[in-house]
Amino acid sequence: MWVEGIGFTMLGKNLRLDVKVVSENGALAGAQVSLNLSCSSGQTWAFSGVTDSVGLSSFTVNKAPAGSYEATITSLVAGGYIWDTERGVTSASYTLNGSTSKPIRR
Repeated sequence: MWVEGIGFTMLGKNLRLDVKVVSENGALAGAQVSLNLSCSSGQTWAFSGVTDSVGLSSFTVNKAPAGSYEATITSLVAGGYIWDTERGVTSASYTLNGSTSKPIRR
């Protein structure tokens, strides 16, 4: 098994990270994912979660500060599988600038 991707999405003022875990057979449900997230603002977070039926585990930073983020997978465990660090990704970066967009109401 391996991490196919780490995605970053802004949801209002919150930053969501989606970690996709796959195996040779496709999306892997039930994998335990741990990751560390650091921001150039000096803040750090440690997250842990389990992948859902489509292989996703999601984490949220509420009121995310502006800055450069680095997410690093620290552990990937699932019964009957070995984490293949040679495939996929083990880290990803994201930059959140200070301006936030506001929805337009009509």
